[in-house]
Amino acid sequence: MKLSVAMATCNGAKHLQAQLDSLLTQTRQPDELVVTDDRSDDATPDIVDRFAQTAPFPVVTRRNPVRLGYIKNFEQAVELAGGDVILLSDQDDVWHPNKLARHEAAYQARPEVGAVIGDAAVVGPDLEPLGYSLWQHMGLHPSRVRKFRTGRGLDLYIKRGLCYGVLLSFRASYRDVLLPFPLDYSHDDWITIVLSAVSQLELIAEPLIDYRQHGGQLIGVGLFAKPPVGDGSTGQDHYAADLALARVTTIEERLRAFPDRWIRPDVLQVIQGRRAYLERRRSMAGRHPVSRLLVMARNLASGDYLRFGSFPKQDLMADLRGT
Repeated sequence: MKLSVAMATCNGAKHLQAQLDSLLTQTRQPDELVVTDDRSDDATPDIVDRFAQTAPFPVVTRRNPVRLGYIKNFEQAVELAGGDVILLSDQDDVWHPNKLARHEAAYQARPEVGAVIGDAAVVGPDLEPLGYSLWQHMGLHPSRVRKFRTGRGLDLYIKRGLCYGVLLSFRASYRDVLLPFPLDYSHDDWITIVLSAVSQLELIAEPLIDYRQHGGQLIGVGLFAKPPVGDGSTGQDHYAADLALARVTTIEERLRAFPDRWIRPDVLQVIQGRRAYLERRRSMAGRHPVSRLLVMARNLASGDYLRFGSFPKQDLMADLRGT
């Protein structure tokens, strides 16, 4: 099995060397590193070039002539990767020495697995532990883990993202379904929602990286959290339902193009259920409170707040207020 690390960089000189060095300490080293740089104007390309000269594995590099943004930059890295399994890498974390070995073992143990998701220890700018993991931050408790392992990951991902790209690896054989990455999803949300529909997922309940938090990162957690890609103000869009509906349309259209790849016959039903829920909530905008209560009663009676709500309690309260 060949393992490719796909790294997207952009002005990451401050922390990049530590991440590159952590690849050298892997008990199972990568078969290649692919680095696509999004027109950095700091020393990032020079650091990568120096690393490539001495690395014990091939390093493939590409520098974008114009800045593409992180989603399309990651897409390029995934396209260039030549391995059987692709592991996504940010430029500012530190991988634990057993990360690649643990991911490889998960695929070898379960050939039906299409993606593997580990955990990460959340650390500060100088790698000081902050006392919690990304799974804890995301609320990925044991009952949700069981859903993933029994092929029900789509039930969770259709509502909201529960994975960071740094935790993720996937089989390159699914690249035809995944690419191109759409711009209304972050790349990690897109990969996990698609693969939860067309493959089995395996979760490793163990921190395999130090997920560094600092002011310069694109997306973080806690004090360093940034708004997710695509989120905007509600305005005339009730609870941002238009954005959510656009995402449902995107995933539905992609999966319809690959009907033979679905692992469950009810995949489309899950997607359509999420669509119907969002359309009902959007229909409440500006309606009389009694009319809203009737729609809310339907969502409660059907269990759709729990099944399809991104945050069920918040959805319910927003509907009650009509805001």
